[in-house]
Amino acid sequence: MFFVFARMLQKNKNMIEISVIRKVVCFIVLFAWVVSCANEEEPPAERTLLFDKSKAKEIHFNDSLTTYVSLAFSDSTMLSLETEFYLCNKDYIVLDKKTSNLLRFDQKGELLNKIGKVGQGPAEYYEVRDINVNAASSLVQVLDISSVLNYTPEGVFVMKEKLSFPSSSFVSESDSCYWFYLPHGLEGKYSVVQTGGVYADVEKKYLPVGNCKIPIISKNFYKNGRFLTFKKLFENKLYRIENKQFINSYAIDFGDLQFPMELLELDPSTLNSRYANLSYAFVNKYFENNRYTFMKVIESVKNKTGNIYYWLVDKQTNEDKLFHIKGYSEGYYFLFPKLLSEDNYLCFLGYKDLKEVADKEDYMDKHNPSIYKVPISIFFNDTQKGDK
Repeated sequence: MFFVFARMLQKNKNMIEISVIRKVVCFIVLFAWVVSCANEEEPPAERTLLFDKSKAKEIHFNDSLTTYVSLAFSDSTMLSLETEFYLCNKDYIVLDKKTSNLLRFDQKGELLNKIGKVGQGPAEYYEVRDINVNAASSLVQVLDISSVLNYTPEGVFVMKEKLSFPSSSFVSESDSCYWFYLPHGLEGKYSVVQTGGVYADVEKKYLPVGNCKIPIISKNFYKNGRFLTFKKLFENKLYRIENKQFINSYAIDFGDLQFPMELLELDPSTLNSRYANLSYAFVNKYFENNRYTFMKVIESVKNKTGNIYYWLVDKQTNEDKLFHIKGYSEGYYFLFPKLLSEDNYLCFLGYKDLKEVADKEDYMDKHNPSIYKVPISIFFNDTQKGDK
């Protein structure tokens, strides 16, 4: 740098000024280009939706329209309602988040094998924060505290890869494109990053953490269906991941029910009392395929029992429908949507209606939940619903 400056002093004053200006301008342009490549601008939403619960309808659901798979039960394969499942070829990869039990079932619900186990060995995980079924490599990948463990669907351990940053949720778009959610932010700044692999340099960064003092950990990426999707708890923006792009699909206007994000900047010890005195709504789950978008919305009501809504968008007609989900018994599968398939089925995991069962807890202790498939078209069929 000193050598360059000395050479510049040999020129006359005007030439020095022009040269310096040019170099400064070039540096600013180059710096701006580098920053723009690394830290992506917040993309504008493709569509804004207004949440108006006064327009919500009730749906009179007909169980005869569903198909289901009963998951085999045994002492070693007990599953709770905190269970997620993923499609892997024609099988189901099932994760009980309560016990970190990871199992593979066939299409008939018969147990095929376990995948890994909790432990401290080289092929074991301490806890399961998230799993990813890698379509490119056909591997089941388990996100642990500081690493990703890779298994075949048959449960054979392949390798363990260390993470260069802590993450609570992840997904692969391909073998060379991974997305991670970082509750504390990368270097305390960005909460979503894209990399070229599990242990690879960060290529793009999204969603500044801001002044949030509380790392919010929830299920962020949804991986079954045509599109990978992402949502951040309490945020009113929903994202779709496609061709290495982080696309803001929807901005949700909750009006007076918008969660006050500034609360997350306050002393965490005061939050419980503040939450109790609020009424707010947020998107709890977000699925999307070529034809439809599905959202599960939870409304927290001050000093009252909250409400559940299902919100659907027909992307071909731009028609959206809002339904108030109520009156169902504990454990009923219709309360637990898990994925939206490419062939337009909404899939759930839970139990049949247990209203007639005297001891519901005993029943659920002795039976695994089942996987149910419901044609999403019923939400747009007027014979299946009534006004609120």
